[in-house]
Amino acid sequence: METRACKIPSSKMKIEQQLPHDLAYRLRLLDVLDRITQVSLASENMEDVMRGVLDLILEVFNADRAWFLYPCDPDAPSWKVPLEHTRPKWPGLFAQGVDIPMDSGISNIFSDLLGANGTVQYGPNTDCPLPPLVAEQFSVKSQMMIALRPKIGNAWVFGLHHCESEVIHDKDDLQLFTSIAHRISDTLSVFISTQQLRESEERWKFALEGAGDGVWDWNPKTDEASYSKRWKQMIGYAEHEFPDSGAAWVDHLHPDDRDRVLSAGRDYFAGNQPFYVVEFRMRCKDGSWKWILARGKLFNRDADGNPLRIIGTHTDISERKQAEQQLKIAATAFEAQEGIMITDADNVILRVNRSFTNITGYTAAEVIGQNPRMLGSDRHDAGYFEAMWKDVETNGGWDGEIWNRRKSGEVFPERITITAVKDQNNIVTNYVATIVDFTMNKASEEKIKKLAFYDHLTLLPNRQLLMDRLKHALSCSARNGRQGALLFIDLDNFKALNDTLGHSIGDLLLQQVAQRLETCVREGDTVSRFGGDEFVVLLENLSDNAVESAAQTETVGMKILASLNTPYLLAEHEYRSTSSIGATLFNGHQQAPEVILVQADQAMYQAKNAGRNALRFFEPQEC
Repeated sequence: METRACKIPSSKMKIEQQLPHDLAYRLRLLDVLDRITQVSLASENMEDVMRGVLDLILEVFNADRAWFLYPCDPDAPSWKVPLEHTRPKWPGLFAQGVDIPMDSGISNIFSDLLGANGTVQYGPNTDCPLPPLVAEQFSVKSQMMIALRPKIGNAWVFGLHHCESEVIHDKDDLQLFTSIAHRISDTLSVFISTQQLRESEERWKFALEGAGDGVWDWNPKTDEASYSKRWKQMIGYAEHEFPDSGAAWVDHLHPDDRDRVLSAGRDYFAGNQPFYVVEFRMRCKDGSWKWILARGKLFNRDADGNPLRIIGTHTDISERKQAEQQLKIAATAFEAQEGIMITDADNVILRVNRSFTNITGYTAAEVIGQNPRMLGSDRHDAGYFEAMWKDVETNGGWDGEIWNRRKSGEVFPERITITAVKDQNNIVTNYVATIVDFTMNKASEEKIKKLAFYDHLTLLPNRQLLMDRLKHALSCSARNGRQGALLFIDLDNFKALNDTLGHSIGDLLLQQVAQRLETCVREGDTVSRFGGDEFVVLLENLSDNAVESAAQTETVGMKILASLNTPYLLAEHEYRSTSSIGATLFNGHQQAPEVILVQADQAMYQAKNAGRNALRFFEPQEC
């Protein structure tokens, strides 16, 4: 037996019941109902739509067979299977399309379904055992069924079979199946109404009015239109208050929807769309807006093919749209970057989001049912929390900083906002806390700093950070009298490498050059990537004697030349490279940073002119 339901401890079940809805279930419901809506909008053929729904049911519930029975009437002389869909391994019912005489067993099942408030689950391990006929002849291990109650006509039965093994669905699955059935019932109502329209226009209009839909009838050529009583009531007008024209309807469309709605009508008249179905907002008499689902069918054209008559319905879908929007907002808000914790009035944790887990290290399962005191760091005394809760009671909320403890034991600072949620009687029902981890903010600041001051490929300081350090080095040199040096390094023939082996190989060389340069200097010196294949090394705290400083600089420069001359292994390629280095010394603020950089650059070109793979010092007389 495969079980999709789990036994929930009574304490946790009580906690779950205190939540308005389970967010994950609501999002799943929204997705499935939206997919059913798309299926229903994809065709005007009832059988095609119902077949699409059955395909979806097999997928959503991992079932082996899904079907519709009609009618669900214990007193009917017979019943049949209008439509069913199965997985290849399990053949369909022999009863499809055949009238089957009613017997007492099926009659009792129909009575139970009509009396049930929702979905009924059948199986050896449920309260409702499988009928022997179903279990034996159709290889069924378990099934779910519900009565569909269209607004017009007899009830139907909607169900599914599990043939591979018994499956017991949990509460959420049963509720989802019930919600799907309600949506199918509404869809059946529309299709049944449409079929009746084809048989008798007046009977169709009357039936739609009874089902709660408004009916409209429009001549696009003359713009004459008629609207049913229910159509006008839907937007707040009395029977004789709304003008009998299509232009009046267009005038009541929301400005943001008007072009889209009119374009949908033109496409339908031109034959570009097989049916006219569109959702839009419509202005009511009191100035408010309602969401409307319009369906229409073109019945007549003139001799030139111009449309003469289209008849359709308006359905008020405002509640559905509002619910969908609230679900989207709730889902977005609850999974925000801030941690969120919801407790009951007694401070028992009911729910947390993923950000809370990321911040504290505790999963939802570990904290639900606990008191937030489990996060305490012992850095605040009792008076601190007494003052905090006094603010919550007096002002309805509190905002401040707290030190808490993660699951790992690490103590961390956070900013927390606590809001009291009250019912219509001003009684606190819940507390909602939002949490911002200050340490995460500090990490973000470090990341921004890295992006601003370091080269993303080599992770070396970039040009901006180099110039900042050069200015600082000049100030230090002026104070302590020690000289410094700047070495400008350019890789020889780097462009040829990029052109022959590609930029990815060139990037590997730049990364390895950066690593080698860092091994050639002392701690406290700076190796930076100046741009492209150019690197700059800043040496500080050299000798206060110019000759000794030059010798120290030359030693480092020759060490760099030797290191960069060693063969490289770039992916599968062995590569040899040389470099040209220009060096210049500085002492205090005798030259500006920009001048020193130009001097080193000029010396580097002197090295290139000398045949490359060389070190040259800047000589003022050669400028």
